[in-house]
Amino acid sequence: MKKILSIALALTMVFAFAVALPATAAAAPAETIVEGASVSATVDKLNGNQNNLWITVADGSGTTVQNFAISNNAEGVYSVRTEAGCYTVYVDTKGNTQIRACYVASFSATCDTVIKNGDVRTMDGGKTAEAIGIKDGKVLFVGSNKKAEEHIGAITTVIDANGAVVAPGFVDLHTHADNIASGNNRLAENYLRQGVTTVLGGNCGSGSARVNVAGHLSNVMASGGPAINYATLVGYYDMRSAARIPDSVTNPSESQIAAMSAYMEQAMLDGAFGL
Repeated sequence: MKKILSIALALTMVFAFAVALPATAAAAPAETIVEGASVSATVDKLNGNQNNLWITVADGSGTTVQNFAISNNAEGVYSVRTEAGCYTVYVDTKGNTQIRACYVASFSATCDTVIKNGDVRTMDGGKTAEAIGIKDGKVLFVGSNKKAEEHIGAITTVIDANGAVVAPGFVDLHTHADNIASGNNRLAENYLRQGVTTVLGGNCGSGSARVNVAGHLSNVMASGGPAINYATLVGYYDMRSAARIPDSVTNPSESQIAAMSAYMEQAMLDGAFGL
């Protein structure tokens, strides 16, 4: 079993240049030049209900050709990713193509952290890479070890994953981490060792948020907050308690429903994730 190296980051690709055509624009020419990259898209109309969309990209990573099977008379948006950028093509119901957006990555930026020799799970159709670069808390680069060298500078921390899986941090939506603000719970070591970097508390009807969501979240964030991302639901029992509805009441009155609604509205404004 491979080890898993999770990254607790906003997984946002950062690019230096972006061009987006308006949704109402006429079909673009077959080829669009964007910062040294060319993109072309053609549709082969076949017999029956299926057509072939061919997208060809030539950029700093070489030439990439990708084929998509598309339904006849159906519109859609299709993307091709390379080590140098992301290219999106819109196809209308008549088979006309439009280069909707091209994002070309800047390879001159020095990363704060580079992870090399990993099994990087890109979450993009099963594709993997060897390295990942991080700058200002965001993913700047995903690609080969060779390309990663271009992002390594004097200030870069280089981590050798030694073949471990590098994946986005896992999200655990059903936890009872409501006491995450207590003592060593802030370290969240039990979650981090499993690759979990985001947890959701307040499950099963009742949580530490109780009636005061704002106070609970303020306590959680005191002293810098926990080592992982944390959000909380409002338990349905807590909502009933806030409206002072006894357990014996199974059919709340209109005024009691209004009281629960008012409480939930305020709880959401105070930072609750949901009910």
